[in-house]
Amino acid sequence: MKGRSVALQSEHKRARAVDITITLAVVCVALLFTFLVWLVALRVDDEGMAPTIRNGDVVFFNKLDYFMSAPKRGDIVAYRDGDAVHVGRVVALPGETVCADGGNIYIDGMLLNESVYTYDLSPDIQPIVLDTAKWFIMPDDRANMCNTPQTMIIPINRIIGSAMLRVSPIDRFGIFE
Repeated sequence: MKGRSVALQSEHKRARAVDITITLAVVCVALLFTFLVWLVALRVDDEGMAPTIRNGDVVFFNKLDYFMSAPKRGDIVAYRDGDAVHVGRVVALPGETVCADGGNIYIDGMLLNESVYTYDLSPDIQPIVLDTAKWFIMPDDRANMCNTPQTMIIPINRIIGSAMLRVSPIDRFGIFE
């Protein structure tokens, strides 16, 4: 009887070791998928998106968000500009005409209401017609922006993903909608 009990305990230990190994493997695969395929964490190094995103905030961007759909007006996105990565808000979509006059943004001649996320007046911008697969992206802090209009026309292949979750600083932790 005692021999059978020892054999059962040994079998239980082996089964438990296999369970732990499988669990660790699944967790590792899930983490690899999350951080190699789905999300990218970026530390924002400027005040261009203040007060929504501030200098030093760490934000997760969803790289899969635009795999099946296109960026929408108002989305906060990260995009590449050479070796640099910038964060901005989608203002105009492919095929639209964007311009700024008297501090206001106009899309196809219609005033764009941006009062929810920006309080600054936009610099004047002559009308620009966007090609297909190109978006017009601007920072929320328009008073201090140094970009020229041509540098704000971003093709889809330079867009990294949409803002999903701020994880630092912890007192500003939150999900972007």
